[in-house]
Order: sequence, then structure tokens, then C-alpha cells
Amino acid sequence: KLKFLKAQEPFIDQSGKQRRIDFAFHDEGLNKIAFEIDGESYHAEGAISSEEFDDSLFRQNELIINNWYVLRFSYTQLQDSTKRNYVFETIRNAIEKYRPDLLPSVPIKANGIQKQALKNIDFSRSIGKKKGVIIMPTGTGKTYLSAMDMKRFLSEQAPESRGLFVVHNLEILRQAMRAYSKIWGGDVLFGKLDGKEKDNIKSSKVLFASKDSLVSSKNISLFEPDEFNYIVIDEVHHSQAKTYKKIFEYFNPKFMLGMTATPDRNDRKDIMELFDYQKIAEFTFHDAIDAGFLVDIEYHGLTDDIDYSKIKFNGNKYDVQDLDRMLNIQSRNRAILEKYKKYINGDKAIGFCVSIDHANRMTQLFNDNGIRAVSINSGEPDAAKLIKDFRNNEYNIAFTVDMFNEGVDIPNVRGLLFLRPTESKNVFTQQLGRGLRLATGKEKVIVLDFIGNYHKANKIREWLSKSASKAKNEDGQFTGKVFYDYGDHINVNFDDRVEQIMSQQDLNAATYTKEDLKEEYYSIKDKLSGKRVNIEDWK
Repeated sequence: KLKFLKAQEPFIDQSGKQRRIDFAFHDEGLNKIAFEIDGESYHAEGAISSEEFDDSLFRQNELIINNWYVLRFSYTQLQDSTKRNYVFETIRNAIEKYRPDLLPSVPIKANGIQKQALKNIDFSRSIGKKKGVIIMPTGTGKTYLSAMDMKRFLSEQAPESRGLFVVHNLEILRQAMRAYSKIWGGDVLFGKLDGKEKDNIKSSKVLFASKDSLVSSKNISLFEPDEFNYIVIDEVHHSQAKTYKKIFEYFNPKFMLGMTATPDRNDRKDIMELFDYQKIAEFTFHDAIDAGFLVDIEYHGLTDDIDYSKIKFNGNKYDVQDLDRMLNIQSRNRAILEKYKKYINGDKAIGFCVSIDHANRMTQLFNDNGIRAVSINSGEPDAAKLIKDFRNNEYNIAFTVDMFNEGVDIPNVRGLLFLRPTESKNVFTQQLGRGLRLATGKEKVIVLDFIGNYHKANKIREWLSKSASKAKNEDGQFTGKVFYDYGDHINVNFDDRVEQIMSQQDLNAATYTKEDLKEEYYSIKDKLSGKRVNIEDWK
């Protein structure tokens, strides 16, 4: 549609003088976009005459007053290969926002990780497997992958074949529908089943359903057990819940795909059992960062002066009310503000809080200090709108409780604040994933993790690292020292006090606990595809 692009488009300013726009999209009654290309000398007052500089500003103001959306670029930006990518993305974003009618639909092609996963799925089905799990980091395109595979699978089935996509929250459901529409095109009928809507639930080619609505007795009975040829269970680490088990017990598809970014060892037993111990493919966030599909990480483990030994702990988790009482205090909150200003300095960020009250207090503190902040939680009736506003850069930082851990796609987040103890690899990896997506001009995500003497604090180094090795003495006994390899794309810095806490916990964990043995058992069982583990497998 380049016929809509006009070079040297004339316009009249308020003085009656005719001027020209370098390049313009200009249709009657539609949004107008002006692209101005300037040389280096037009970028600073003093490099050209005062009269010429003033006239340049006057020209731009005239365009804005006359309802032109103005983008300005320099010759240098157009000529430099790195900067030209920024120009490309800026132009695309502007046209997508103001003149989407000019953009053709661009087919989405599989990236390297998706291609390998698709090959693995093909092989799995070729040997007769009817279900399996894909483990891919947040930001590498799990949803697009499932859309690609479901489309090609259903195309080989009868015309009336159908697909089902199951999610556990509505924001993921909305995002999944958008992703599928890009892969399938606009001619395919989609359905929606959630607590508020029942759209095309019987006539759609693909039905998107929240798991709670789907498994209710009045809804699940609307479908035949073999009604769906292909079923996707998103964020499958939730599948151990009884509601998900109803789906497995009721439906009998020709193929079922589970997807997750975080199969914590404690969860693998239930997940892998439900999928007949078929792990189709697994990629770590290190794999994705190394391949250039995610940004680098700058991680800061900062001292948290809270004494967690005074907080109730049930052997698995901390008491939330007790956590809130001890952590949600003015001195700690102000320290968090100062660290944000030091390391992130106003850039877009997400803060993961202890409670709704904690999120609200952090929001108030940041707003009081001139930083636009918003509190977003599942109990907020306008949560969807607030997420949209945050996505559209209305706020510098969003404070949340268990809302952005998974499923919310906001690529240009540059900072993450972990403001409560991270008690599982699942939660840690999901929160980390909120900042790893690629965005124009974004090279890394900065993570501020506030770490005290809480249980499993030493696990953070393991979760961040590619590999770890234990130092042993001449007798082969563990010395308490562990060496971690974080790779070339993760820069990790721990405060001295945090290092002391972690090293002491490493030393205390020199012997296996019952929990460690269980985790190791299910990890080995997973690798053996569910076969019985014998003594030789432990060696």
C-alpha cells in the first residue's frame, strides 16, 4: 500500500506560507502521519542559525496543530544498521497505532526453539504418543507454537474437527485468542467460555475456555468426550489441581499438549503422570537467552534486614499475614524506593509484593515521590484496564500480588522488584520471565531481589545458574563451598551479607534431606519416562 505514501506533501501554515512534509500518509478523513528527515545540524540550537532553528520548531508545531502525527528521524539513524532497526520498529508501531489499515497481515514464522519443538511433537506422534509436555521459557512463544501445531494437526483431520485451549485466568485467555488469530487468520471462528461469556461454544473451530467454567457440571456435559481432536492445557504446572484432573478424565482427544515454563520438581510427579511421562521438549531460559530470543539479565541480590526466623513458617511456606506484618514497614519500603531509583531510575518495572495492602502502600510511596505507580491485583474490578494502561506506558511501575507471575505479556518491562521471599523455583522463574521478553532498544532486564535469612534463600543461585559444582576435600567430603556458572548473559551481584546467608545455608544443606531425596527421585523418574527407579539410576 505504498501508494498512500507521498513525498514532499505540501501544506499551508497559519501564516499562509506553503511548506512541504518529507514523507506523509495522507487520506481524507483518516489519521495523518508525517515523517521528517533531518541532517545532523538540525539537532541542536547553535549548530544552525537561531532563525532556522526557530522555523524548524514552528514547522513541527504547525503540523501537530493541524492534526498530523509527527515522527522525526536523522540521516544517521537511517544509515546506521543498528539504529535503522529502531526506526523500523518506530514506524511500524506508529502505523499500527494510527493507520492499521495500511499494514498487511504478516505471517508469523516459527523461531529456532519452536521449529525444534514442532519436530519433537511430530516424532512423538509418529511413535503413537497421544499426549506430552513442552517446557519453554516465558517469551519464547509457547502459545504461538501450540497454534501452529493445532492448525496443521486439525487440517489433517475431518472438516468438523475442533480444538480446545484451556487456561486458568482470563488475561491469558484473551492473549491466547489474539495469538491464535495471528496464526489462523481472520476467517476461523473462535469460541469463548468463561464465567461471563458463552460464545460459539459448539460451532467454533477452536474454543478458548477457563478451566473453572469448563469443568462445571452444567458446562462440561455440553460436550462429548471425543468432541475435541486437539486439547492444549496452558500453564500445565497447575494441572495437579482436581479441576484439571476432571478434564483429563472426561475428554478423550486424539492429541493433548501441555505447556509450561516452570515444571518445579515438586510438581513434576503430578504433571508427568497426567501426561504419561511424555516430555516432548525442554528448553531453559539460558537456552533462550543464548539463542537471542530473550534479553540478558542484570541481577542484584540486595540485603534485606528482616529476621525471618521471627515469621511463622509451616515447613513449606511463610504465613502471609505474618510476612505482611514484618515486611510491609516504612523503613523497608523506603529502602526499596531508593534502590529502585539507584538501579532502575524511572524505567518501566514490576514489583511483586507480599499482600494487596503492601502493593497499595508501595504504590502510594512511589506516587508521593513523583514516580507514576499503580497497584494491580485480581480483586481489582478494573484490573484489565489497569493492565492495559500499564502496557500502554501510563505508569512507570506496577505493584502486584500473584497477578503478573505468569501469562501477562508486557515486553518493554526493564526492571523487576522481588519484594517478598521467593519460596519456589516456579515462582522465581515466572516472575523473572516478566522481564525477559525482547523489545526495541531493550538489551537487558534489571532484577532487584531483596534477600534475607529466609528458607531456601540459597536456592536462588542454583535457579539462576546454568550449572553448579560442590567443592570437596581430599576425602571427597563436601566443604560447604558451591561454584555456580551463570553463563555469559547473566550478571549476578550479591551483597556481602547475602553471600554469608547463602553460604551458611549451603553448608547446612551438606547432607540430603527427605525433601531433597524426593525431588531427586522424581527428577530421575521424569528422565526415565516414568520407569521404575533402581539403585543404578542414582549413581
